[in-house]
Amino acid sequence: MRRCTQCILPETWAGIEFDENGVCNYCRDEKKRDDINWQAKEEDFKTILDECKKRAAHNNVPYDCVVPFSGGKDSTYTLYTMITKYNMKPLAATADHCFFTDVMKENHKKIFKQLGAGHIIYKPNWQVVRKICAKAFKLTGDFCWHCHLGTYSFPMRVAAMFKIPCVIWGTSDYNLIHEDNQPRDRTFWNKVIIAKMEGLKPEDLAGDGVTPTDIKAFTTYPSDEELKGIISINQGAYHRWNALKQAEIIKKELGWKGRKVEGSYVDWDNVECKYIGVRDYIKFLRRGLGRSCQLASADIRHGVMTRNEALKIMEEHDGKKPDSLTEFLDDINMTEEEFMEIAQRHKVY
Repeated sequence: MRRCTQCILPETWAGIEFDENGVCNYCRDEKKRDDINWQAKEEDFKTILDECKKRAAHNNVPYDCVVPFSGGKDSTYTLYTMITKYNMKPLAATADHCFFTDVMKENHKKIFKQLGAGHIIYKPNWQVVRKICAKAFKLTGDFCWHCHLGTYSFPMRVAAMFKIPCVIWGTSDYNLIHEDNQPRDRTFWNKVIIAKMEGLKPEDLAGDGVTPTDIKAFTTYPSDEELKGIISINQGAYHRWNALKQAEIIKKELGWKGRKVEGSYVDWDNVECKYIGVRDYIKFLRRGLGRSCQLASADIRHGVMTRNEALKIMEEHDGKKPDSLTEFLDDINMTEEEFMEIAQRHKVY
C-alpha cells in the first residue's frame, strides 16, 4: 500500500493526494502553516469576538458565543481559551452520542465547576440510537452517523434558539488549511458533513420502529432566516493548532484527565467515546490504518517523531481487536460474524 514519503498516511485515507515526490497534502499543508502570520490572525480573531460581544449585548442575551463541546481535548481547549484568554461568555452545547466514557463524565463535572460556563446537553432516545447505529454500519460501514450529524447540527440549533451571535469550533490536527478556513455554515453542512454519510440519506435509516421524525433529531439544521446574524467559525483558522501541547495545557490548568484508548499510544486523543476503539478497528479493516497511524503522522509533522519510529508504533498498535467490541455488539444486537462481514464488504481498495 502506498504511503506518504514524509508521514505514514496511506492512499486509502479519505481525501489524500500525493505530489510528484510522494508527499501528501496533509504534510504540504502543515508546511504552509509556517508561512501564515499567526499574530495577524490572532488580531482578526479578537476583532470578530469583540463584535460578537457587542451583538450579544445588543440582543440582550447572556451568552456571546456557543462552543460545541464533547469534553475531548479540542473542545475543552476552545472552551478554556474563550473564557480565560478572550473573556467570552460561552454556552457549551453538547450532543450526547450515548457513548461517553466515565472519564469524560468526570471531566465534564470538573471543567464546568472550575470554569463556570453555561452548558446545555441533548441526549437522544437510546433505542433510536442503537438501531440507527446498526443500520448505518450495515449500509456504509460507519456506525457514527448520528454522532457526525448531531454534533454539528445541535450547536447551530442552540445558537439560533437563543440568538447567540457566534459559534466557535475547535479543530483537528488532521484538518487541511482550507477546511479550517471554511465558515461552518450551511454550505459546509452540505459539502462536508452530509458528504461524510457516503450517500446515506436520513430516510434510509427509518424502519424497525424508527420513524422519519426520530431521524430529524439529528438532521434538523436551522434555516438561513434563523441563522441570520449568526456566524460559525473554526478557531483553527486563527490559532496554530497543536493538540499535544494543548492537551498538556488543559491537564495542567483544569485537571482534565485522559485515558488509554484502545489502538492508540497516547492518553489524550478521542478519550470521550467508549467505542472509539471499535471505530478505529473498523477503519483498519476497511482502509488498512488505525488511530496510531493518524496520530504518529501528526507527530511527524510536528517534529516530535521520526518516520521509522512512527512505522514501529503503527505496527505495534493498529489493527488489534478491541476489548470493547463485545459490549458494542451487544448494544447494537449484532454477532461478531455479521460485524466482520459488513466491515469487509465496505473495504476501500
